[in-house]
Amino acid sequence: GVPMAQSGSWERLITLREDWLSACLAQLPLGRPRDAHVWEQVSDADLRACVARGRLPQGVGDMHMTVLPDAYLLQILSVVDVSLRAVDREAAEGAPRAASRCLKLLLTDGAQAVAGMELEPCPALATAGVGDKLLVRRPCVRRGMLLLCGDSVTYVGGVPAATPAAPPPAAAAVDGQGG
Repeated sequence: GVPMAQSGSWERLITLREDWLSACLAQLPLGRPRDAHVWEQVSDADLRACVARGRLPQGVGDMHMTVLPDAYLLQILSVVDVSLRAVDREAAEGAPRAASRCLKLLLTDGAQAVAGMELEPCPALATAGVGDKLLVRRPCVRRGMLLLCGDSVTYVGGVPAATPAAPPPAAAAVDGQGG
């Protein structure tokens, strides 16, 4: 993952639920820095289970021609290479991603889901999968979709979710069944 010094304090990026943070700190090993422990636990957790409130502006899915002013910790709920035909997507599952790709993602800040589109290949997305966390800086929003470009996306970490929670209804649009 990204060291704390590069990503900033977790407290600037997310607001954790009090009960989740208390349980996390109850497992803090003796001598381990508090922030490093919390950051590691957050990167391995499902943001929908540990975040008290999201940091993305409310209604980001309705915005257009806007640049969001901050950095956001987001979790991948789904990822699809929309440059491939549906039949080719199934065949490519699990294989390394091509350099000439166009990924459409469903992302969450723990409170709301938003679609994201890779405008140019982002190194951070080369191997990222469901459950992984990304730090997205100053994303442009067009027609409710975050536009993801090269250096504005940093891979933070995470553990691929074996059984992710059911995605919100907006997931159908990312899977190519809608919008």
